[in-house]
Amino acid sequence: MGDPGPAPEVGGGGPGRLGVVVVNYGSSELLRQNLASIPFSAETVVVVVDNHSSAAERSTVRALIDQRSWVGVYPQANLGFGGGCNVGVEEALARGVTRILLLNPDASIDAPSVARLESAVRDRPLSLVAPTILTGTGAVWSAGTDVLLDSGDMRAWARRVEGERRLPWLSGACLMLSAELWRRIGGFEEDYFLYWEDVDLSAKVLEAGGAVELVAGATAVHDEGGTHEGGGGARAKSSLYYFYNTRNRLLFAHRHLDRDDVRRWERRAWQAGRGILLRGGRRQLVRPHRTLWPVIRGTVSGWRASRRPRPLGQRVRVYEGLRTAHLERFHQWEPASVLYGGRNYDFAEELLRGLDVRRFGSTASLARDLLRADVRQLEVNEPLMLSAVKNSLVAAVAVRLRGLVAGRRVRIVSYAIGNDDPFTSPSPRLASWWRRRLYRAMVRLLMLQVDRLAVGTEGAMVQYRPYRTRRSAQVRLVPALPEPCAVCPLDGARTAVVFLGAFDERKGLRQLLEAWPKIRASAPGVPLRILGKGDLRPLAEEAAATWDEVTVHVDPSRELIHRELASAAVLVLLSQPTPTWREQVGLPLVEALAHGCEVVATTETGIADWLAGHGHRVLDPRTAGPDEVAAAVRQALAADRAAGDVLRDLPTVDGRLAADRWMFS
Repeated sequence: MGDPGPAPEVGGGGPGRLGVVVVNYGSSELLRQNLASIPFSAETVVVVVDNHSSAAERSTVRALIDQRSWVGVYPQANLGFGGGCNVGVEEALARGVTRILLLNPDASIDAPSVARLESAVRDRPLSLVAPTILTGTGAVWSAGTDVLLDSGDMRAWARRVEGERRLPWLSGACLMLSAELWRRIGGFEEDYFLYWEDVDLSAKVLEAGGAVELVAGATAVHDEGGTHEGGGGARAKSSLYYFYNTRNRLLFAHRHLDRDDVRRWERRAWQAGRGILLRGGRRQLVRPHRTLWPVIRGTVSGWRASRRPRPLGQRVRVYEGLRTAHLERFHQWEPASVLYGGRNYDFAEELLRGLDVRRFGSTASLARDLLRADVRQLEVNEPLMLSAVKNSLVAAVAVRLRGLVAGRRVRIVSYAIGNDDPFTSPSPRLASWWRRRLYRAMVRLLMLQVDRLAVGTEGAMVQYRPYRTRRSAQVRLVPALPEPCAVCPLDGARTAVVFLGAFDERKGLRQLLEAWPKIRASAPGVPLRILGKGDLRPLAEEAAATWDEVTVHVDPSRELIHRELASAAVLVLLSQPTPTWREQVGLPLVEALAHGCEVVATTETGIADWLAGHGHRVLDPRTAGPDEVAAAVRQALAADRAAGDVLRDLPTVDGRLAADRWMFS
């Protein structure tokens, strides 16, 4: 029989670099058996985080890491699984990895399976992927699990029942994800310490617009519990297993479920604790101090953790929805607690670090939180935002009432950029006469609560002028213009045309692509970069397949957006009129101006007059066809304005930041 040759190496194929992160706690022998047996390529970064257990174990792990040329991270305490993973991944990212494999010390995986995981992550960078995990005997240990939202019970994907409300998750014994996705979700929540952090991570991926995926043909082998055996028989679990499983079940519910679901999970807490206890078999019950008592303590601790809200600050912002741009600005604005109702598709989880941002489950819970808090300043969504007016009004009234009871003054502020009258819209929200009257009354009442209203555009000023305000209220126009971008070099060559925004009819992507043949005929070789996501993705991808100079970036990272705008000559955003929507300002326009780009826009944006008055091209979307669009883009390219000329027209302080300072000063 011939020599079969060397085993294939792990992490040696495809673009980018693989990082492997393993968290150790008293398991040096498992590292030697499992991790050391995997043939990693020279390019693979292997990081071992040794959560401190003893001096002898630390010495053994150091020797093994040095012997295998791995990267060691040595915390002085036990950070738990999630905390250990977080510091390990940060070390791997600092060394330039683009894909991250999280692996337990008691798990092993072969090179073909890693290659399949890497291929899935390269193709779908917003997916959290895992192999089918087998036991040492070859039985399936984990092939995807659902947590049932009505009860908190667990069920394998293979045993799904139609109609159940469920949240899918993947075991943390072996996971892979892209560096981009890791940064977006912000890694693991560290206060779980042990167990349920992988359920939480999967939930964060789904909330961030990603997916969880079991990769066909990929397998790993897991010696369950090898890092924390409990003794007392093959099925016995450790006391830590019982404590953290019961505690973290309730902690997860409090973080990710609405109030009704949380109450259902709490009512089933003792039943769930019994089920967790019996996973270790009945023989271990003769030692209740290691079994029953940890279950009781874990359940009580979970109840307490879920009922111990952090106190709100004296400055609070209440937003109906949040997106990445808000989170970026919160780091620059006056510090405040933020309560929000929902997330937009572009929500970068990693930007939550250092912020006090919390989701409210209902209008009643929002009112209750504010009535209990010592709020002195409150920001609400603009009054003419009908989707938010109910919660904004309730928040304002709750803060006013608490202020009256406590005998203190409260300031309520809002920032307005709506440049269209929502009451002329055929929205289903205003389908009946009584709904129209109700919403108009709520807008009027909210306006009477606002002490300071900062208005970002002249069009918005026109919309708000008919509404009465408090006698002492102040209204100020603060143009919604950016300051020059401070993080990008803006003096390089600029040739590209960029579309940035949602791939839908409202944003004018179709109109730009219809004009592109005329643009490329007069400006051959000019690249077109299309960045965003949405229903018109097939149209964008068809354009990229037809014309070599067209590139599509779906759901781009913030880094990529900055990079593309810094090299763009022209940004095109042809906002279209619809019966129920009108462009307020257009975040892509603001970001393009901050990067010194020429702009081609339409009269729908609230800054249309400013753009036209400062040398940019503004079209009427009702009359502009492909010829007019092509001519405007050609003129913008031919103008060849230096970035510095565009930037000189901008304020030295971002308009939204200036508005925030004035509102809260």
